[in-house]
Amino acid sequence: DGVEFPVEVSLSPLETAEGRLRVSAIRDVTEKKQAADQLQQAEERFRTILEAAPDAIVIVDEEGRMVLVNAQTEILFGYERQELINRPVEYLIPHRWRDHHPQHRRRFSAAPRVRPMGVDLELLGLRQNGVEFPVEVSLSPLETAEGHLTTAIIRDVTEKRRAANQIKRNNAQ
Repeated sequence: DGVEFPVEVSLSPLETAEGRLRVSAIRDVTEKKQAADQLQQAEERFRTILEAAPDAIVIVDEEGRMVLVNAQTEILFGYERQELINRPVEYLIPHRWRDHHPQHRRRFSAAPRVRPMGVDLELLGLRQNGVEFPVEVSLSPLETAEGHLTTAIIRDVTEKRRAANQIKRNNAQ
Protein backbone atom coordinates (compact mmCIF):
# COMPACT_ATOMS: atom_id res chain seq x y z
CA ASP A 1 0.00 0.00 0.00
CA GLY A 2 3.07 2.29 -0.10
CA VAL A 3 3.16 2.98 3.66
CA GLU A 4 6.69 3.27 5.04
CA PHE A 5 7.56 1.90 8.48
CA PRO A 6 10.72 1.42 10.55
CA VAL A 7 12.45 -1.96 10.35
CA GLU A 8 15.45 -3.82 11.72
CA VAL A 9 17.33 -6.01 9.27
CA SER A 10 19.58 -8.93 10.20
CA LEU A 11 21.75 -10.65 7.60
CA SER A 12 23.39 -14.03 8.08
CA PRO A 13 25.33 -16.30 5.70
CA LEU A 14 24.02 -19.82 5.25
CA GLU A 15 26.11 -22.58 3.68
CA THR A 16 24.06 -25.06 1.61
CA ALA A 17 24.83 -27.84 -0.86
CA GLU A 18 24.02 -25.37 -3.62
CA GLY A 19 26.43 -22.78 -2.19
CA ARG A 20 26.35 -19.82 0.14
CA LEU A 21 23.03 -18.07 0.66
CA ARG A 22 22.18 -14.96 2.57
CA VAL A 23 19.34 -15.12 5.05
CA SER A 24 17.71 -11.87 5.97
CA ALA A 25 15.26 -11.28 8.77
CA ILE A 26 13.23 -8.12 8.60
CA ARG A 27 11.30 -6.98 11.67
CA ASP A 28 8.71 -4.24 11.91
CA VAL A 29 9.89 -2.09 14.86
CA THR A 30 7.06 0.45 14.75
CA GLU A 31 5.90 -0.39 18.29
CA LYS A 32 9.46 -0.46 19.62
CA LYS A 33 10.17 2.96 18.08
CA GLN A 34 6.89 4.38 19.44
CA ALA A 35 7.74 3.11 22.92
CA ALA A 36 11.22 4.65 22.69
CA ASP A 37 9.72 7.96 21.51
CA GLN A 38 7.21 7.92 24.39
CA LEU A 39 10.00 7.22 26.87
CA GLN A 40 12.04 10.10 25.47
CA GLN A 41 9.03 12.42 25.71
CA ALA A 42 8.42 11.33 29.31
CA GLU A 43 12.08 11.99 30.17
CA GLU A 44 11.86 15.44 28.57
CA ARG A 45 8.70 16.23 30.58
CA PHE A 46 10.41 15.01 33.76
CA ARG A 47 13.43 17.24 33.12
CA THR A 48 11.18 20.20 32.31
CA ILE A 49 9.28 19.74 35.58
CA LEU A 50 12.52 19.23 37.51
CA GLU A 51 14.03 22.42 36.10
CA ALA A 52 10.85 24.45 36.71
CA ALA A 53 10.60 23.46 40.39
CA PRO A 54 10.86 26.39 42.81
CA ASP A 55 13.00 24.35 45.23
CA ALA A 56 16.38 22.69 44.90
CA ILE A 57 16.03 19.04 43.94
CA VAL A 58 18.92 16.65 44.46
CA ILE A 59 18.70 12.97 43.50
CA VAL A 60 21.19 10.74 45.28
CA ASP A 61 22.23 7.15 44.53
CA GLU A 62 22.69 4.33 47.06
CA GLU A 63 26.27 5.45 47.78
CA GLY A 64 25.11 8.97 48.61
CA ARG A 65 26.44 10.52 45.40
CA MET A 66 24.44 13.20 43.62
CA VAL A 67 23.31 11.87 40.25
CA LEU A 68 20.92 14.65 39.27
CA VAL A 69 20.40 18.24 40.40
CA ASN A 70 18.17 20.99 39.06
CA ALA A 71 18.81 24.65 38.28
CA GLN A 72 17.55 25.78 41.71
CA THR A 73 20.23 23.62 43.32
CA GLU A 74 22.86 25.53 41.37
CA ILE A 75 21.34 28.87 42.38
CA LEU A 76 20.80 27.96 46.03
CA PHE A 77 24.20 26.42 46.69
CA GLY A 78 26.29 28.47 44.23
CA TYR A 79 27.77 25.55 42.28
CA GLU A 80 27.68 24.64 38.63
CA ARG A 81 25.83 21.39 38.01
CA GLN A 82 28.95 19.52 36.88
CA GLU A 83 30.65 20.44 40.18
CA LEU A 84 27.96 18.53 42.09
CA ILE A 85 27.31 15.45 39.96
CA ASN A 86 29.00 12.33 41.42
CA ARG A 87 30.00 14.18 44.59
CA PRO A 88 28.73 12.98 47.97
CA VAL A 89 25.57 14.78 49.09
CA GLU A 90 27.51 15.69 52.24
CA TYR A 91 29.20 18.30 50.04
CA LEU A 92 26.12 20.47 50.65
CA ILE A 93 26.08 20.32 54.45
CA PRO A 94 28.32 22.00 57.05
CA HIS A 95 31.64 20.25 57.69
CA ARG A 96 30.86 19.56 61.36
CA TRP A 97 27.97 17.24 60.36
CA ARG A 98 29.54 15.45 57.40
CA ASP A 99 30.93 12.51 59.37
CA HIS A 100 27.53 11.66 60.87
CA HIS A 101 25.39 12.13 57.79
CA PRO A 102 26.23 8.79 56.06
CA GLN A 103 24.76 6.91 59.04
CA HIS A 104 21.54 8.98 58.69
CA ARG A 105 21.45 8.06 54.99
CA ARG A 106 21.84 4.36 55.84
CA ARG A 107 18.96 4.55 58.35
CA PHE A 108 16.75 6.17 55.73
CA SER A 109 17.73 3.53 53.15
CA ALA A 110 16.88 0.74 55.60
CA ALA A 111 13.27 2.00 55.84
CA PRO A 112 12.72 4.46 52.99
CA ARG A 113 9.53 6.49 52.99
CA VAL A 114 8.38 9.95 52.03
CA ARG A 115 9.13 12.21 54.96
CA PRO A 116 10.53 15.54 56.06
CA MET A 117 14.13 15.30 57.17
CA GLY A 118 15.30 16.34 60.61
CA VAL A 119 11.93 17.02 62.21
CA ASP A 120 12.48 19.29 65.23
CA LEU A 121 16.08 19.91 64.17
CA GLU A 122 17.59 22.99 62.64
CA LEU A 123 19.06 21.86 59.35
CA LEU A 124 21.66 23.92 57.56
CA GLY A 125 22.95 23.92 54.01
CA LEU A 126 26.41 25.06 53.00
CA ARG A 127 26.91 27.31 50.00
CA GLN A 128 30.04 27.17 47.86
CA ASN A 129 31.18 30.45 49.43
CA GLY A 130 31.10 28.85 52.90
CA VAL A 131 27.91 30.55 54.09
CA GLU A 132 25.56 28.32 56.09
CA PHE A 133 21.81 28.85 55.75
CA PRO A 134 18.69 27.21 57.23
CA VAL A 135 16.90 24.64 55.08
CA GLU A 136 13.92 22.34 55.15
CA VAL A 137 14.45 19.00 53.42
CA SER A 138 11.87 16.46 52.27
CA LEU A 139 13.03 12.99 51.31
CA SER A 140 11.40 10.55 48.97
CA PRO A 141 12.60 7.10 47.86
CA LEU A 142 12.68 6.38 44.16
CA GLU A 143 12.98 2.90 42.65
CA THR A 144 14.59 2.78 39.21
CA ALA A 145 16.08 0.19 36.90
CA GLU A 146 19.50 1.46 38.05
CA GLY A 147 18.68 0.87 41.73
CA HIS A 148 17.40 2.77 44.75
CA LEU A 149 17.62 6.55 44.59
CA THR A 150 16.59 9.23 47.06
CA THR A 151 15.06 12.51 46.03
CA ALA A 152 15.76 15.42 48.37
CA ILE A 153 13.74 18.60 47.96
CA ILE A 154 15.58 21.44 49.66
CA ARG A 155 14.09 24.80 50.53
CA ASP A 156 15.94 27.84 51.85
CA VAL A 157 13.96 28.97 54.90
CA THR A 158 16.07 31.99 55.78
CA GLU A 159 13.17 34.44 55.30
CA LYS A 160 10.72 32.16 57.08
CA ARG A 161 13.05 31.96 60.11
CA ARG A 162 13.61 35.72 60.09
CA ALA A 163 9.87 36.35 60.07
CA ALA A 164 9.28 33.82 62.87
CA ASN A 165 12.05 35.44 64.96
CA GLN A 166 10.58 38.89 64.34
CA ILE A 167 7.15 37.70 65.48
CA LYS A 168 8.72 36.26 68.66
CA ARG A 169 10.51 39.56 69.34
CA ASN A 170 7.31 41.53 68.75
CA ASN A 171 5.32 39.23 71.06
CA ALA A 172 8.00 39.49 73.77
CA GLN A 173 7.68 43.27 73.90
